[in-house]
Amino acid sequence: MEKLEEASNTLFILPNTAAEDRVQGTSNKETGEESRVISQLEDKCDVKFSPPLYCQRYEAVRNVIQDYHNGGTRLINLLDVGCAECKFVKRAIQIPFLERIAGLDVDRDLVASASVQHSLTPLTTDYLHKRKKDLKVEVFHGSIADRDQMMLGIDVVTAIEVIEHLYPSVLSQFEETVFSYLRPKVVVVTTPNSEFNVLFPNFSGMRHPDHKFEWTRAEFRVWSERLSRTYGYSVTYSGVGDPTPNSADVGPCSQIAVFVKDPLSPTPNLGCGDSAHPVVYEKVFSTIYPGHNQTEDEIINNEIIYAVNSQSYYLITNFEVEDKSRTHLSVSHIWQCSRHLSSKLAVQEFRERLKKLNYELTDDGNSVIINMEEPDTSSGSDYDEILSPAEHVDPSQLEEFWDC
Repeated sequence: MEKLEEASNTLFILPNTAAEDRVQGTSNKETGEESRVISQLEDKCDVKFSPPLYCQRYEAVRNVIQDYHNGGTRLINLLDVGCAECKFVKRAIQIPFLERIAGLDVDRDLVASASVQHSLTPLTTDYLHKRKKDLKVEVFHGSIADRDQMMLGIDVVTAIEVIEHLYPSVLSQFEETVFSYLRPKVVVVTTPNSEFNVLFPNFSGMRHPDHKFEWTRAEFRVWSERLSRTYGYSVTYSGVGDPTPNSADVGPCSQIAVFVKDPLSPTPNLGCGDSAHPVVYEKVFSTIYPGHNQTEDEIINNEIIYAVNSQSYYLITNFEVEDKSRTHLSVSHIWQCSRHLSSKLAVQEFRERLKKLNYELTDDGNSVIINMEEPDTSSGSDYDEILSPAEHVDPSQLEEFWDC
């Protein structure tokens, strides 16, 4: 282990130049450049990444967040460090339980660009198919080397291909800000695995001109385990970008460490503010993805009312009804026509909810008795959404189309 520590330290023997003093943050601008380099190298060897490596990284990080949340670790506030063009921020918007996403980058021109802000602006469909709760998306210009009280309360921090861009002094400040000041429940860090580079023919140096180092798996573990011991986190490892079957011993192209805070370790002070660390980040963009902000029961009940009203409207506008004051609608038909409801409720539970909503049912419970002399047609123009396969869906169920 001592040899590994020594090997790791040699990566940090760099000139103490003015450039180091100027570097006060992180900017992961390599997504496009690195992808081009990797693509050129792929053309010359047997290694092929499909989907592209950066897409694999984003998907792996997103899966980590979803898995820990689903496992009982409540993660609703996310900070993406070195967010650059906010491509991961954009993908994280699709995580249904998040309520706040913050992107942070030292390159103001990049994060304040019209293209980045346009990509994060809600679409019409985000207002038609609302989330369960509002989601605030913010982008900040600033350095993770600085502490800002606006970030207190963050549950998960992601640093995707960022740390290798940092000089030693900034990397040390990154560690202290994230693990000592913010103390999130989960931290996900990805970085290149230098062992993989031997698979690229006629390749020397590092994968990106701005990289200050590239670590082997052993060196990455030394760094990660030191943080684990120092700050009270457990750590696990994985990676993306698998090597060829004949070269499995070099490990994945990009390695991942997931830090999970010990539940008994202290949490940051979330009081009225921290005068020692005032607001220093500049907010360059902010928007809200709207939510209906209702409980699951309220959502289901509103869907039931909508389904009954829509069926009533369809019936009265398409058929001759003799007694509009006591028209029978089949309970099973309403239930079957709303695939969203039928996927959530058994027909018997659907029937019981109708009763609780004060709908009158026939003695056998098979039909709803509706007074259609003055039907509620407020939703009538959309009745075909209930009668056809196109039903109301949660945003998390919408098919995702990444720009991979």
